[in-house]
Amino acid sequence: MRNEIVKLTPAQRQFLTIYSSTGVRSARAIRRAQTLLLADQGMLQKDIAAQFGCHPVTVSETIRRYHECGDNIEAALTEKPRPGQPSKITPEIEAQITAMACEQEGPHGRGRWNLRLMGKRLVELEFVENISPETVRQVLKKVSSNPGRKSNGASGK
Repeated sequence: MRNEIVKLTPAQRQFLTIYSSTGVRSARAIRRAQTLLLADQGMLQKDIAAQFGCHPVTVSETIRRYHECGDNIEAALTEKPRPGQPSKITPEIEAQITAMACEQEGPHGRGRWNLRLMGKRLVELEFVENISPETVRQVLKKVSSNPGRKSNGASGK
């Protein structure tokens, strides 16, 4: 890790000062703004990291992003959205759960389906490897269904 030089313009310095002291912002964004201000004052990256209690790579990444963003200093302070893990519940699985909830009788002559039985049936039919009753509940809630009501179904009537 080498210490890269940060030279802010007076306008950038003023923007970062205001940015880090007013308004509602994430703690990370404020720390990035303060990091750039301290780097502009000539403080070493390891010292900035020690002051904020973060890893020196965090400081280095903030400075790298500042150099990449050029004049758009606000872009150096914000994160790109993270995609997260894609949903394992496909529309086909949702449709199968909804169809089960709409059936008049449950499995094996039972009066109705419950969340655990729906999950077991989805595994038996090989729609999923495993599924928790909570996931089944969330899918049913999403389509406004309640398998425990007398008049069950996706329409909620």
